[in-house]
Amino acid sequence: MSKIGRRRADKDSRKIQFRPCGAKSDKEPFDKVKFLDEFRKYLLYGRSNLTQEDKKVTKSKPQLSPYYVDNILSSVDTIIRTYGVSKPTEELSVKIKEDCAKRGRSKACVRNYMYALKYWAEYQGFRLQVDIPRPTRKRQEYLNDKEMEMLLAGCRNVRDRAIIKLFVYSGIRPRELVNLDLDDYRDRTIYIRDNHSPDRKYPTIKTDREDAIPVGRDCDEAIREYLEDRPLDLPTKALFITDDGKRMNAERALQQIVKAAAKRGGLTRNVYPYMLRHTAATSMIESGVNLYFVSKVLRHSTLNQTDTYVNLIKEAARRELDSKYDGKYKKG
Repeated sequence: MSKIGRRRADKDSRKIQFRPCGAKSDKEPFDKVKFLDEFRKYLLYGRSNLTQEDKKVTKSKPQLSPYYVDNILSSVDTIIRTYGVSKPTEELSVKIKEDCAKRGRSKACVRNYMYALKYWAEYQGFRLQVDIPRPTRKRQEYLNDKEMEMLLAGCRNVRDRAIIKLFVYSGIRPRELVNLDLDDYRDRTIYIRDNHSPDRKYPTIKTDREDAIPVGRDCDEAIREYLEDRPLDLPTKALFITDDGKRMNAERALQQIVKAAAKRGGLTRNVYPYMLRHTAATSMIESGVNLYFVSKVLRHSTLNQTDTYVNLIKEAARRELDSKYDGKYKKG
């Protein structure tokens, strides 16, 4: 046998052997690409068509969004590549937690892996008892008016200025922004859709809803100024493009734009794209916009999510009073 033939034989012998749903034999080799494709279809469409007997086993939840399904598939893919496992087990969940602890991974990372194991087990027809850590609620940070002026002053070009203004005027999520096409913006409205262009790398919407976000005149002027500068004879339909004329296929590109603008503007804080969504929420509430309309613009599923920003403003007001006003008449 030639060297190439031996290599292929060795590679075939290392294939993971397990029987996914629908396989006729335990000896059927594991085709990861096919498995992930079937698993995706199950998570997106199959869970709503379960029989009553299946629901007793899986305790099926409502339909999952494409955004969340992508995170599950990514976690399962990582588990298969890292551990070479044939099926999810409780021992595997313990091993993953230990490895995450050694590497200093966050609770959110561990939660993603545990939920991935849970849905993987559900797909194979059994329940898996895993201990999912409770999320740690982070303190939401935002920029004040002076810091926003500094950030806008540090923008390198009209594209960066349009991106930052769109963040703070619409509260759009970073992934939604990088997936915007040219025809997703018209009549001072941003349309968040789920029909993907060929060069979109990630799902657009976080929930199953497609929405329209109104933007103000100041933001509209910034976007129009950018569009006048944007070349039209490009293969991509992306609204915002890189310096090479391609779609920004990663939120990391937005992070670099925001951080560079903050550094040039003289901000010493750690500024990141999602902070601008928090800034949009707090600025609208401080300006007196009705909480219901703020919730609609941010596309929160409940008012309780929006109410978090009201509490955030109250905490900031308390700190300001404690530092600048408390004790003024103490001597009297």
